[in-house]
Amino acid sequence: MADLIRETALRFYFSDLDLPLRWEPSGYDFLSPSLATADLMRRVLEPTQFADWFSRALPGLPANSPLSPIAIPSDLRDGKVAHFAGLNFSRAWMLDGAAAGLPVEDVRRHGLAQLARDHVAAAIPVLDSQEYSVTHWVGSFAMYALTRRGVTR
Repeated sequence: MADLIRETALRFYFSDLDLPLRWEPSGYDFLSPSLATADLMRRVLEPTQFADWFSRALPGLPANSPLSPIAIPSDLRDGKVAHFAGLNFSRAWMLDGAAAGLPVEDVRRHGLAQLARDHVAAAIPVLDSQEYSVTHWVGSFAMYALTRRGVTR
């Protein structure tokens, strides 16, 4: 199964160039399609291969980050807008994963890790919400980001 997942990931995404991170988020994203692709690829490529892929697929990240400003939900009672609360946590865990997937000496590791921390810092206050649109799911995203579950190889 692992071989099939790796082969499929490479077939679908290995040739990706300049993923449209700048188009994110849409009006109700709770996952970043571009960062989710990077999270998958860091799991199937060795660090040097991942670094090359990352340079092609997400050029300029983190130095010229299109992830700013961080998505802040304006009304947590709105179920779609509340998705931004989870988006910040999911971005954080995928950015942290991308940093961990790069070779130890890669200078982008620090910047990606800082972007992850910035997203967590922006998301933490939302955990105080009593709104059902947040409380029934955002905590699970927070746990992935805060525990770094799945980040190490």
